[in-house]
Amino acid sequence: PTAKIVHPDPEETAPKYTPPPPPKFSLRKCQKCSGYGKGLIVHNGLCRSCNLSTFPPLTDAELTDGWFSVSDIGDNSVLKKIVELEEEYVPENRVMVGSRIKIHHVSRLLSNNEIYSTSRSEVDGKLVGGTDDEEEIIVGRGNVIKGLDIALLTMVLGETSLIKILSPSYSYLTNPSLTPKVKLGDSLLIEVKVTSCGDILPRFPTKEELEATKQSRKKEAELELKENPPVPYQERRSIALKEKDLGNVQFSLGNYKSAKSHYDNGFINIFIHRDEWSHFVSDSEKELFNEVKSVLHLNRCCCRLKMGELDDA
Repeated sequence: PTAKIVHPDPEETAPKYTPPPPPKFSLRKCQKCSGYGKGLIVHNGLCRSCNLSTFPPLTDAELTDGWFSVSDIGDNSVLKKIVELEEEYVPENRVMVGSRIKIHHVSRLLSNNEIYSTSRSEVDGKLVGGTDDEEEIIVGRGNVIKGLDIALLTMVLGETSLIKILSPSYSYLTNPSLTPKVKLGDSLLIEVKVTSCGDILPRFPTKEELEATKQSRKKEAELELKENPPVPYQERRSIALKEKDLGNVQFSLGNYKSAKSHYDNGFINIFIHRDEWSHFVSDSEKELFNEVKSVLHLNRCCCRLKMGELDDA
């Protein structure tokens, strides 16, 4: 009767709320605005909206002068202006991914118009150190900086164009050039002319494609083995002995060439690759095969002696 009732603490008896885990985003996040979006984040880590705000739109003067964007992400990081077209447009003359082409180029720094690389020996009446030899490249294979690679895919044989590369991710962001004049991230102005456009070279497959091809061939081999199982060793030995008997009949009739042909057929039926012979043929089966081989060798030798082929015998 003196017992005291102690009521439980509501906070201890109430079920504790466990917040759900944060959603696992499989989408990439923009490094600038932290927004998510499927297909909206491009290779430089920014969304398309932030890319458009990074590079200003073309001015009326630039549009009138013929400049337009050839960037693969829709911004103005790579601009192009067609200077000259030697021939009318023909689809067969268009530069494609894998095309082996030859170009002349004059590459400058956009900031001060200084030439840092060229294939020309003379520019604007001045010697600039080039050899006038065309440079051969394969488009889309990383032979040149990415901005020039993208611009070349919009060109045709005989076209001369000016290319502005404003984004570091399209020029020398991570890979320094071969000349100390270019610093990482410098904007470039390249005049390029396509002088030759050859056949399209096939692309070397990626590791994933090679693995997929390997698995596909493995399945085809397994299916082929299932549909056409190999002839058992005992049956192959029996066929070889039958060929030996047929050869003996021809030998007794004096048809040595025909007899040798039967003995050769016997060898064909019991031929086993050395890897298979070493790992899959048992010792007892090897003895049976070797007995047949010895007889066929001797009989074939007798045929060559009868035919006068002493050296081969």
